[in-house]
Amino acid sequence: MIRIVLILLALVIVLLAFRWLKKQSPGKRWQALMIVIGIVLLGLVASGRMHWLFALVGAALPVMRRLIGLLSYLPILRRVMGTLRGQPQSQTSNSTSNSTNLTVEEAYAILGLEPGADRDSIIQAHKQLMQKMHPDRGGSSHLATKINQAKDVLLKIT
Repeated sequence: MIRIVLILLALVIVLLAFRWLKKQSPGKRWQALMIVIGIVLLGLVASGRMHWLFALVGAALPVMRRLIGLLSYLPILRRVMGTLRGQPQSQTSNSTSNSTNLTVEEAYAILGLEPGADRDSIIQAHKQLMQKMHPDRGGSSHLATKINQAKDVLLKIT
């Protein structure tokens, strides 16, 4: 009987808390949420039931890692969905046709070389820059495209 009364009392408290939260500003809501989470965690620690939370976090980590890995495919999925809907492709598909817009002087500046550099130094400079600026290593795809264009322009003239 006492359990039923305690459950009903807890439900009333939760309903009153929700009404109070509706009237509060968003900043106060976050503050109240953090306090409630802290109280629940303290209760779990005090009762010795914290182990299930660690098991839940341990099980969620591989799933989150996989989801973050799938985010790298998002630009490709957007391009495919745009093509399926009949929308024109983005300008990134035309990046190879823009190589003529890059001058020889700009290409040397991008690769950090002096004019008249030989083929081996162009390839070596490209390799070093791509190791730093590749999108898979945290660089931007725009910079990687420019580096590739600079290499192509300089290799055409050597």
